[in-house]
Amino acid sequence: MDVVGQYRPDSSELDRQRLTYSFGFHPDVLEQACKYLSCRPRLGIAEMCRMVGKDVGLVLDTISARRSDSFMAACRSLVGDLAASAPASLKLLEMLAFASHVNVPVELASAYSTSLI
Repeated sequence: MDVVGQYRPDSSELDRQRLTYSFGFHPDVLEQACKYLSCRPRLGIAEMCRMVGKDVGLVLDTISARRSDSFMAACRSLVGDLAASAPASLKLLEMLAFASHVNVPVELASAYSTSLI
């Protein structure tokens, strides 16, 4: 059985796929999200996916088992620096952060390459 089904056995196949896609097929992150959802039965999978689309960093901080993680603090700092100095690079990073390594579209990366230089 898939990881989403283990934690949310009542979820539909479509919801399972949505959650998996939202977290870019990263099994550790997906499992952490499922653990978070299993403790909050009123929070639906569709709502979690919408939250990921709006602010993935906030979602990752929220579902993280480790609240005071120096790695996450460093990442937040670097993202803040990148937002100030190279917003186009940050947009590309946000779009590719959860992309499956198999399906990264070359056209997308090349569309941003001129603004990254």
